[in-house]
Amino acid sequence: MRTISFVNIKGGVGKTTTAMAFALILAREMGKRVLVIDATIQHHMTRWLGITEQEPLVTLADIMLRRELPIEMAIRHTDYGVDLIPSSFALSSANRTILIDASSPAQFRLKMKVAAVADRYDYCIIDCPPDVDVAVANALAISNEVLIPMDCSDFSMDGMDYLFQAMNAAAEYNPDLRFPGVFLTMDVKNSTLAADMRRALEEEGVPCFEQTIRHAVGVKKSTRTAPVILSQPQAAVCDDYRSLVKEYLEVKNGL
Repeated sequence: MRTISFVNIKGGVGKTTTAMAFALILAREMGKRVLVIDATIQHHMTRWLGITEQEPLVTLADIMLRRELPIEMAIRHTDYGVDLIPSSFALSSANRTILIDASSPAQFRLKMKVAAVADRYDYCIIDCPPDVDVAVANALAISNEVLIPMDCSDFSMDGMDYLFQAMNAAAEYNPDLRFPGVFLTMDVKNSTLAADMRRALEEEGVPCFEQTIRHAVGVKKSTRTAPVILSQPQAAVCDDYRSLVKEYLEVKNGL
């Protein structure tokens, strides 16, 4: 199983939308077995995949807090061709509890549990919060790659040094961790925003995918109901996501 974490400490950059697009394209269009882990307190991915807090849930928080709890208890089959480990607002208190529990390293709570089901999936997609918390540390501990979405706007590079420090620290306990690059979102047609941002990244030595994700009103609207890859699969922005997945697979094969 190959694990990809989508990470950025800046919110509103299309991280969850892209993580969902990756998961559904890999599963529904490429026939891959995909496990999605919602590692966010906001749990938008969980709700998008049709899982509600009204249901009795075993969530990521439970898996991280209760060592005796097998991961299979949390895995939910969805109607969209992917399996899900859901999240909830309980993850906020779980992060704090784990930080003060000195009985085992905080960043390894998921490692062995995910390993128990690794042979059942081709890919694991992790949607991370706009933070570097305990859940993100656990995601980095089990990831093969980190992909960073960055919007084409002012201040988009703010916090990148902090994020790279966290990734470098994670690489010390996860030597398999790789960083294929940043990908640019909210690319405005007939503007130089993406080109300017790519140039700035290159000057900093940060790799950047060629494929960008265009700015589309449908993406914003879809966040209220369903991700655009489900609600408008024929939209041009969905072709951007398909091209990005293809480029990722080509880069991954060259790593």
